[in-house]
Amino acid sequence: GGTKGGGGVVPPPVFQIEGLTFCYVQTNSMYFVVTTLTNCQAAVLIELLQRLSRVFKDYLGVLTEESVRRNFLLLYELLDEVFDNGVPQGMSTELLKAYVYNDPVAVSSTTGLVGG
Repeated sequence: GGTKGGGGVVPPPVFQIEGLTFCYVQTNSMYFVVTTLTNCQAAVLIELLQRLSRVFKDYLGVLTEESVRRNFLLLYELLDEVFDNGVPQGMSTELLKAYVYNDPVAVSSTTGLVGG
């Protein structure tokens, strides 16, 4: 079980439903989720999600639903560089800059779209 908040039950960061394991982290109002049918170490999956959200925030400046929507192509390119055949590779923002060619579309954290 989880704790009550906002009228609903908040699930723990790792849980199983019918043999499928869910792991998630919440960054601002965004949820990063990974699912697996295999027996994986949950701490590794949570670390992966935290690093991925950090890289996204480094590129976008602000991590919101709007910034994800406006920068979908950039985030897809980042995912393509971070994972090789489903296996995580380097997640350093500095390392990724050499391989990622799209520029972010600026979005303000409070007022919405700022540029482009």
